[in-house]
Amino acid sequence: MTTPIPDPHVYLRTVDLNERTSLSVLAGHVRAQAHILDLGCGSGALGAFLAEHKQCVCDGVTLSQEEARHAAPFYRHVHVADLEDCDLDQLFGDARYDYIVCADVLEHLRQPERILAACRKRLTPEGRLLISVPNAGYSGLVAELLHGEFRYREEGLLDRTHLRFFTRRSLSRFLAEQGWQVDDIDTIERALPESEFRVAYDSLPPAVARHLLATPDALAYQFIASAAPAAQALPIEPPLNYPQGHALFTAQLYMARAGRYEEESKLSTTGIIGQARQTLRFALPDHNTSLSHLRLDLADRPGFVHLYRLALLDGQGAVVWQWRPEDSDAALLGQRPHHQLVWNGLHPAGAFALMLLLTGDDPWFELPIPAETLAPLRGASLEIEMGWPMSADYLALAGAVQPLERQIAQERSRANDLQDQWHTQRMLLEQQHAQDVQQLEEHSAAIHRLQHRNALLEESHQSQSKERAIWQQEATRVQRDFARLEQHLRDIENSTVFRATRPLVHAKMRIDRLLGRTPVPAPVLHTPVPQPMPQQPVDVIVPVYRGLDDTRNCIESVLASPCRTHWQLVVINDASPEPEVTAWLREKAAQEPRITLLENEENLGFVGTVNRGMALNTAHDVLLLNSDTVVANDWLDRIRQAAYGDARIASVTPFSNNATICS
Repeated sequence: MTTPIPDPHVYLRTVDLNERTSLSVLAGHVRAQAHILDLGCGSGALGAFLAEHKQCVCDGVTLSQEEARHAAPFYRHVHVADLEDCDLDQLFGDARYDYIVCADVLEHLRQPERILAACRKRLTPEGRLLISVPNAGYSGLVAELLHGEFRYREEGLLDRTHLRFFTRRSLSRFLAEQGWQVDDIDTIERALPESEFRVAYDSLPPAVARHLLATPDALAYQFIASAAPAAQALPIEPPLNYPQGHALFTAQLYMARAGRYEEESKLSTTGIIGQARQTLRFALPDHNTSLSHLRLDLADRPGFVHLYRLALLDGQGAVVWQWRPEDSDAALLGQRPHHQLVWNGLHPAGAFALMLLLTGDDPWFELPIPAETLAPLRGASLEIEMGWPMSADYLALAGAVQPLERQIAQERSRANDLQDQWHTQRMLLEQQHAQDVQQLEEHSAAIHRLQHRNALLEESHQSQSKERAIWQQEATRVQRDFARLEQHLRDIENSTVFRATRPLVHAKMRIDRLLGRTPVPAPVLHTPVPQPMPQQPVDVIVPVYRGLDDTRNCIESVLASPCRTHWQLVVINDASPEPEVTAWLREKAAQEPRITLLENEENLGFVGTVNRGMALNTAHDVLLLNSDTVVANDWLDRIRQAAYGDARIASVTPFSNNATICS
C-alpha cells in the first residue's frame, strides 16, 4: 500500500505478505539476520519489514530529508544523498553486506552503471544484488503507443522522473554488460483494467491485438532480478512457457430496491475481449431487503457483444428465470429501459446469439425479470452467457449510430422542454388564479378587521375619556394633600419643642466624637471555611488554533513558573491551519515530558476542545488557559488557594492586566 506524504515523490509504503508487490517479493529473497544496504530506501518500508520479521540490520540512502526522518527508526544508518554522485565509501566506510537492494531505483538514474560498479565491492562473497524495475514492454504501454500516445504520468510505468527503460532482455543484457550474472528474473503482473493504461484492444487489428497479448511478459508490470558479481556474465533467456495475456472488459450489475438504484448497490466482474463465448456470473447478496429490478452495465466503453443467454438461479442452482434468443422474443430486451445500445437480430445464423452494439462509455439495459420473481430470492446468482469478438468494426458502426442517438436525445430533450413549458404555464395560471382568490379573501378579511378596529377605537376613546376625568380628580386631591403636609412640616419647625431639643442633639453628636464612639458594625453573615486540597495534579488545558508567537510565549511561561502545586500541561491542537504551529507543538512535546499533546482531526472549537481535555483525567482539577496568556511567579498556587478557600467556591476566574471579563 502507498500513501503520499507532503514532499513530492515521497510515499509511505508498507510490505504485506498477503499482497504480491515488488517489495514483498524482494523481501522473500532475503535470509534472516542478514546485513542489507537499501539504496533508495524511501520512507523505510522494506527496512521496517526486514527488521521486524527477519531481524536484519539495514543501512539506507534516500534523496529526501522527509523520507529519511520516516525511515530512521528502522535503519542503523540513513544518509540523505543523491545516488548520481554520492560516494558509498565515504558514507559507509568498509562495511560489507549480504544484500544490496535497488528497489525501483535504476530507472531514475542517468548513469546507473556507476552505482552498480560501486556495489560490487560492498557485497560479501555470497552476497546478492536485488533489483526491481518497471517493464517498458507491458502490453498496456505498447498498445497505447500503437494508438499514437506516449504520455508521462505522476507515477507508474511512465513516471515523469524515469530516465531509463527496461524490458526483460534489455535488463538481463545491461546487468551482464556491467559484470553481474543474473540468477533469475521474476515478475509482478498487473491486469490491464488495474493499470493506468485505458486501451481498447479490439480497436486494433485482431492479429495485432492477439500477437501483442501473446508476447512474453505482456502483463508483467515490474521485473524482480537477483544477480551476483561475475568476471564473465551472460544474459539469460526468457522462459519458454509463460501465461498469455488477455484484454479484459468490466461488467457491472446494479441492484434496485423499491425501484431505486444506488451506486453502493452494485456488483462487478470481468470478461475477456476476443473470447467468442464465456459466462459472467454475479452472486447476489443475501439481503433482508427485497430486490425490485436489476440493471446490467455490459461495459464501460463501445464494442460488439453477442448475447447467448441470461439466467437467474436460486440458492440451490435451479433456474427460476431465463432469456434465450432462440425461444424468447428478442424485442423483449429492447422494450426495457436502456442506454447507448443498438439491438440487432440473431447473429450468426444458427448460433442463436443476439448481437448488441455498445455505442458509448455507459451502455446498459434493465433486465425484464418480474419483481415478484426477484423479491423472495435469497443467495441467488445471475449468469450472463456472452461473447466479445476481437473486431474493430464496431468503431464504424458506433460512429454512424452516435449522431443518430444524439439527434434522438436532442428531440427527446426538445419534447421534454416543451412539456416542461406547458406544465410551467399551467402551474403559473393555477398560481395566478389561487392568488386572485386569496387576494379577494384577504380584502374581505381586511374590511372586516377595519370595521372591528373602528368599533374598538370608539370604545377605547370613551374609556379614555372616563379615565381622564378620574385622573384629573385624583390629581386635584393629591395637590390638596401635599399642601396640607407642607403646612404641617412648617408648623413642626416653628414649634417650641423642636427649637428647644435641636441644641441637645448637636451636643450629643459632639460628645460621641470626643469619646471615640463609632456606629455598631453590621454582623458578619458568613465565615469562610477553607477546604483540604487533593493530592492529584492539576491539568492545565491550553487549546491552540493559531498564532505561533503567542502560543510559544504562553507554554514557555507555564513551564518556567515556580509553582509548588503539582500540575501537567495538556496542549490540544484544534486542527490549526498554520503548519508552523503544529510543527512547534510536536517538537516541544517530544522534548518536554510535562506536556501531553492531543491533536484534533478536525476543528472542534473552544468548547469541544476543552471538553476533550477535561475528559482526559476526570479525577483531576482543571485550569483552562488561553493560548495568548502569559503567567508569572506562583500563579497556579494562588489560584488554587483561592479555589479551596471556602466550601462554597466552585470555580475561580482571575483578573488580567491585559484583558476584559469576556476574553
